[in-house]
Amino acid sequence: CVEPTEAVFDYYRRIDTGEGIDDDWPIQLKHPSKCNVKVTDDLYDEIQLFCTATFDDVVYVSHRIDKFGRCYVNGTTYSSDYNSTDRASVVKSVFVLSGTDEIHHYSGIIRFFFRIIIKHNDTTKQDLPPHMCLKT
Repeated sequence: CVEPTEAVFDYYRRIDTGEGIDDDWPIQLKHPSKCNVKVTDDLYDEIQLFCTATFDDVVYVSHRIDKFGRCYVNGTTYSSDYNSTDRASVVKSVFVLSGTDEIHHYSGIIRFFFRIIIKHNDTTKQDLPPHMCLKT
């Protein structure tokens, strides 16, 4: 097991915030899609917790998402349960425990990909980079 470095933590922070992600990973969300979908309260709570922990000045997280069945990332297409024509991709997700240097890996099946809008204190809207909803 490789010991995590500051560069590893910075890399994952950049992925979470979307900083430079278009340069590193060309991403395209693909059909099937459904826009303006209301999320369940549990999923909304998780998304809101993630956004407020990742960004300092978030004042609003939309209750609606744009949902997608496939995602094209750097030459590879990943599928989800939402896409009825392909089997859902299995991915390894990486979690860094806050306050520690521990990195945990979990495998999961992709339920769907989504895009969401948040608002900052200065009233700017930000369309977050694509994220995925997993079931482990």
